[in-house]
Amino acid sequence: MSVEILCPEGGSVPHPVVPSGTGSVPRGIICAHGEATREIESGGFKEVQVAGAVFAMIFDSFDPMSPANDLPPPGALKITPGAGGLWKSEMVPGARHSAVAPFPPCVLVIWAMFGGTGLVIRRDVGFLGITAAAVDCCDEAGTGGHLRRHQAGAAAGVALTRAPVLWSLLAAGFEGARAVFNGPWLLALRPGGAGHCTWDNGGDGSRVPRVELRCESPLAVTWLLTFRDGPGAVVEYALPAAEWAPLGPNVLRRRGEGPPAAPDALTIIPG
Repeated sequence: MSVEILCPEGGSVPHPVVPSGTGSVPRGIICAHGEATREIESGGFKEVQVAGAVFAMIFDSFDPMSPANDLPPPGALKITPGAGGLWKSEMVPGARHSAVAPFPPCVLVIWAMFGGTGLVIRRDVGFLGITAAAVDCCDEAGTGGHLRRHQAGAAAGVALTRAPVLWSLLAAGFEGARAVFNGPWLLALRPGGAGHCTWDNGGDGSRVPRVELRCESPLAVTWLLTFRDGPGAVVEYALPAAEWAPLGPNVLRRRGEGPPAAPDALTIIPG
């Protein structure tokens, strides 16, 4: 029993944004949901009071210490919670977004209004806006499919929880024609993958070497790191999802026999 935002998740986790409207700064809509209740005592008994309304608005930046932000501003989206205090909207507008890194930071702010008492409880959460074709409601069955967190009854894979927007690695030990893979690589999250999530360097694998990190979504079995430069120069590295550190360094090992002119293992780190 509390006032909280369950989606988008905190910690500046990337969140898909569906483009809407026009303007010099791309804006779009997100899915958001949470709970808005509080426990009160009445006549020696404890009761659960449900907020009469929740107002939501997305900001580019937000000052929680400003008295001007204690109440919802004009234009905030009004959401009516259900009987149990759960609130949800798949049409919260105003989120900046981009299809490529760096993804713009946004702040979702809600105000829960408890009728009869004049009490207003405010909450906020930061996220990064990533252009997508459909909204994602995190745990719930939303209309999108980007980095969904859980899938009931599935035991073959590891559920994706959160992942960095950027991965980086310093590749060394490639020889001959594959020496083009040596050097620092920065891999950015690419939205919209069907059944998988992908980070890459932006190369096309022909004119510019392509370095790609990929996993299944929403349940990962294997993380795969691929280096490609033309049809004849492909090197793959893999790590089982059960051994993957979502927010830490990971050591991927070369698949199969592999070419002798390539290192046996490479380490990838967040950021």
